[in-house]
Amino acid sequence: MFSGEYFNENYMRESAEYHKTLEPIEYYGSIQAMNEQSIERLRSVLTSVEFKSDAVLVAVGSDGKGERHDPSKIELKLIMRSPVNANSQLIIEEVNTAIADSPYSTIVEKGMIYNKALNEKNEIFDVVSISSGEVLSYAFNQESAVFPDRVINTCFILGNPELLIAAKRKVMLEITDGSELSKRIYSELRNQLGDYKLAMRTGIYRGKKVFDRELSLQYYTEDINPLEKKTGFKIAYLRATQRKCDLLTFALIRSGRLTIEEAIRWPTNTLTRIEYILNVVNKEVLELSKKNKKTPIEISASFQQAYAWFLKEYHIIQDEYTDKKVEVEMSFNKEEFEIANQNIEAFLELQLNEKNALRLR
Repeated sequence: MFSGEYFNENYMRESAEYHKTLEPIEYYGSIQAMNEQSIERLRSVLTSVEFKSDAVLVAVGSDGKGERHDPSKIELKLIMRSPVNANSQLIIEEVNTAIADSPYSTIVEKGMIYNKALNEKNEIFDVVSISSGEVLSYAFNQESAVFPDRVINTCFILGNPELLIAAKRKVMLEITDGSELSKRIYSELRNQLGDYKLAMRTGIYRGKKVFDRELSLQYYTEDINPLEKKTGFKIAYLRATQRKCDLLTFALIRSGRLTIEEAIRWPTNTLTRIEYILNVVNKEVLELSKKNKKTPIEISASFQQAYAWFLKEYHIIQDEYTDKKVEVEMSFNKEEFEIANQNIEAFLELQLNEKNALRLR
């Protein structure tokens, strides 16, 4: 069932060293291919689990986007048609049992909710129902955790794929139907992006230095307390770009320039999402191309190249931490950083004006 070398630590380290030599776009494509292989292997592990038509199992986070690096874990989410019941618990038990008896036992993790009072993480399998009245844009059904991407940017594993489409449709309606709920969610997403952009400007997130522009250093460490983590470029650039893609997608739906049915079938990887978004707003991209003396294709490529550069740099420092298990700092090429930073900033400045036309602000 498995190639033994795939889970061999030395093989994984050699593979990581090879990938460091690739150009950012090549690197991104390679990571996508490795993610696809990993999900296929996971599907083979879970073939004994009976989902019927009432459930669908998906991978969230970086796996949902096909951007997970080996040091990161796979997080699963179960989407049910009916309210969470004994059937959903049985599916979870079968999934956990199948994984426990496979090489994925150390790679797959449950969702984690941090308990500040006890300074510990509580494991919880994220289960949602599309018919229970839950707000699917909330992670773990918590109003304080607004993360619609945990549904719309997911990777199908097993079960009923139409149920995943229904869940994505529900999330997009939650955010674009003009209700008070949609306004609250949209506002929270904009606030998140504001926090991420602030981290880009300062190199600080949640009071921790995550990178230093002047010293050309990136910082990384993991901790049970999320407030103590340092995640390098992850929040400041990767998360900012991802959230901007979300906001632009929802804004285009609200403006009538994109339908929900079109959006729910878009690919989930970030580079393709950038391309699709710019194709929808081609008029404004043409205006931007005249201003910058670049073709629309060159503009799209510059945004994608920048994102891929930050992803690769982030993965490299993840590898370093995995080897040393202590806080690490790593230098980056200042000239390459400045170019990538400029292009990400340009992408983040795309906005919809009152006439529903995209503009640069």
